[in-house]
Amino acid sequence: MGAEHIAHYFVPARFICLLLHLFGLFTLITPNGKRNSIEATIYPPKFDPDNTEYLKQFNAASNAFDSALAWAITFCLFELLSMTAGFVSISSPLLSCFSVVVHGLGTLLLFFTVFDGWAYTAFNNFIFWVTSFLPFIVEVLLDCIIFRDNVRRLFIKCYDLCAPLVKKAFPKRD
Repeated sequence: MGAEHIAHYFVPARFICLLLHLFGLFTLITPNGKRNSIEATIYPPKFDPDNTEYLKQFNAASNAFDSALAWAITFCLFELLSMTAGFVSISSPLLSCFSVVVHGLGTLLLFFTVFDGWAYTAFNNFIFWVTSFLPFIVEVLLDCIIFRDNVRRLFIKCYDLCAPLVKKAFPKRD
């Protein structure tokens, strides 16, 4: 048996935390979950008999909440795809640990939002940025850095292979 890398312990935990985070996001996007979070923030005004002002505020909040939820789901799905496709992030123990902590926190905060009736502004202003956007940016930056290094290594290998051939084909003239 070979030595185990610490990243191997974080991969299943990261996968489970990402799935739980996605489950929380999908739970929150349901009509009841969304309505409870919005109604915790927006109250009907006293002097609005036909609720036009309330409906305007509710629709604006619903649109903002829907867009934040859609982006959060997209970011989590990208991370899940990047992890399962076997890119670099699966072998980075630091990124896996960071992802487990952030997505675990995101799952906890989302379930508080669903079951405790937290305001949708808590999601739009904090939970989305810390638990969805930040890990997405870290994942993309790490993938880009590793891709750049791999392309650089590929060009160096091609140059090392082609340089002797070029020197033979075009000898120096004295």
